[in-house]
Amino acid sequence: MEFSLNRRIYRLLSLYEIADDEFSSVNNALINHPDNFVYKMLRRLEGKIYKYAQIDYDRVTSIKTLRIILSYLSTAERNIVFTGINKFIQMNNRKIKTIFQENKNRYHEISILTQPEIFLIWFCLEQFPYSITEPWDNDFDPNDLEEIKNLWGSEI
Repeated sequence: MEFSLNRRIYRLLSLYEIADDEFSSVNNALINHPDNFVYKMLRRLEGKIYKYAQIDYDRVTSIKTLRIILSYLSTAERNIVFTGINKFIQMNNRKIKTIFQENKNRYHEISILTQPEIFLIWFCLEQFPYSITEPWDNDFDPNDLEEIKNLWGSEI
């Protein structure tokens, strides 16, 4: 009986070890997946949209839009965005508050103001204007970018 019990325990331990290895493997695959950066960026920005727009956003649209916009940027630019976006928002807090306050009744006209990626677009207009403006027309309405630039006060 003792032999049988020991054998069952060893079998369970080996299954646990296999499961642990598989969980580690899946975790590494998720961390290295290209969309992981999109989700990390969304997590970084979503609290800001609640703070300024005080409205919920469309997650599916945000993920799709972030994928496209981030694809415009080089790896170095994406890293600059990821490390600098919070400071950018803090430094422009008053301007951002004003934009949202003045346009609160226009969210239905300017739906991008209800999406977290607006902060990424404003950051890119300041830091990497040509990386975002040149390919924009391939994926989005050019009038939307003009409206975003006008709101931000960008001269590009």
